[in-house]
Formats: sequence, C-alpha cells, structure tokens
Amino acid sequence: MKLLCIFAIILVLTPLVLTGTKEEWKKRTIYHLLTDRYDRGDGDNTTCKELGKHCGGTFNGIKNNLKYIKNMGFDAILISPIPKNQGDDYHGYSFVDMYQINPHFGTTADLKALVAECKKEDIWVMIDVVANHVANTKEDFTKIMPFNKPKHYHKVCHIDPNRMWEERDKRENCRLNNICLLYTSDAADDMQCVDLGGRRIIKKKKKKKEKKK
Repeated sequence: MKLLCIFAIILVLTPLVLTGTKEEWKKRTIYHLLTDRYDRGDGDNTTCKELGKHCGGTFNGIKNNLKYIKNMGFDAILISPIPKNQGDDYHGYSFVDMYQINPHFGTTADLKALVAECKKEDIWVMIDVVANHVANTKEDFTKIMPFNKPKHYHKVCHIDPNRMWEERDKRENCRLNNICLLYTSDAADDMQCVDLGGRRIIKKKKKKKEKKK
C-alpha cells in the first residue's frame, strides 16, 4: 500500500498529461537524459569540475531545451528519479525520502511547469522510478522515508555473482554489491502486483485458513 501511495504522489505531481498505452509509447522516440547533467536552467554553462557531485542540472534546464529536443526528432523524454536523494548522489538512484522532490532538481512547481510545457510541445514525459533499493545509509534505516525499519530490507549477506544461480536462498534474500534491497512483500504489505515498465513487484498471497466443518 505504501508503494502504491508513492506512485499516487508522483501522479499528483504530474497531473497535466494522460498515461499512454504500451502500444502508444512504442511509437514514441524517447530522449533519455540525466537531469543533473543536462542544463542548469540559469544560463551557466561552465564545466562541472567535480563529476562525483551535483553539477546543477534542473527541471527548468530541461524545460528551456524542449524545442531543441523536439528538433532532434524526439517526442518523449525520460528523466531521472525525482525523490530526494542522499548527499552528493546526483543520479537520483539512492533515495532517502520518497515524499520529497529532489531539491537539487527544483521544486514541485518546477516539475509541473516542465510537464505543462512538454504537453504544449506534444512531448511525453516518463519518470524513472526506483522501487527495489534505497540509499546506502549503513544500516541506519531511520534516515529512509517511508521504509525506515530493518524488516523492509534484505539481510546483510552477499551474493556471489559467480554462484548466484546455484545458491537460491542467497539470491532471494541477500544483497548484491551491498545495495540496500527492499523486501517488496514487507515494504508494500497490501500490494498484489504492480507493473513497472516490464518489472513486477509481487506480494505473496496469504493462504486462507480452511474453516472446520
């Protein structure tokens, strides 16, 4: 249910476009960009010197370049995940708070303005969503919102990439490259099945107790 609420929040943030069908999306040419590395939106084009940190790209920077993107032949964009991330993680793939917009990218109003402008240009917007892992907070899950309990995560044991298909228990319950993986059945206790661009999060259904005759 929590993940469903999060996806609902994303939809609220981008209410100005309708969701296209799979077949409609197949007809679109998607421009995939890393929000932080695209354009700052304020005319500053100086070279970013610390590539391991934020370089300043914003939603406004993308908005200012929509005609350029369209003139290249694209009619859809895929932007970085939008939740607040940890520290210098500029890429968007290590969220700490699913309920907050990444302030480095801009505000909720900035995101809505980007989507509105995309609608005018007939450019569809796809937002990348990270649903299987969070930022590496060194086991201090109180820093993660809303999945702030150890039970939400795979235990601290590691998968050997060379043996992952032989060791099923580790493959299903441990971690790969020390990534804090979410147990989707615990993190989304009411979820049955949600399709995320070909990947599915599935909750195992509880067996019903048979009534005694």
